[in-house]
Amino acid sequence: MARPKRLRRLAFSPPAHSFHPADEERCLMQKELIVLTMDEFESLRLADLECHSQEEAAKKMGISRPTFGRIIESARSKVARALVEGCRIEITGGSFKFGRGKHLQCPRCRRRQSRDLGEREHVDCRRCCQPLQNSDKPQPKKL
Repeated sequence: MARPKRLRRLAFSPPAHSFHPADEERCLMQKELIVLTMDEFESLRLADLECHSQEEAAKKMGISRPTFGRIIESARSKVARALVEGCRIEITGGSFKFGRGKHLQCPRCRRRQSRDLGEREHVDCRRCCQPLQNSDKPQPKKL
């Protein structure tokens, strides 16, 4: 039995989830739909739009470099096929999560809040202005 897929970290949601050729009649006659997963979309964005190396992009997505290579290869193949054959593209699905997946906790009021992307390392609590701690790591027990 194969192990479950690791969640890929995404920093961006597409502004549109469907693209189709201007000639909609041909597109409807063909009834061909190419599904581009959210992680494939993110890999295209990181590698081709932001020009990151596969190593850098894989770190940003929280996956290995060979896995990133397989994802980007699949994404490029699907987009090329859609452009050449005039197929509709739909961006949906995949195993992913947005952001870094880290939560911060205030040591004073115990309020948890998620860290926003691009936020600096040291963040203050929105309620009591105390510096927050990473709550994903086990906290030391007080004796």
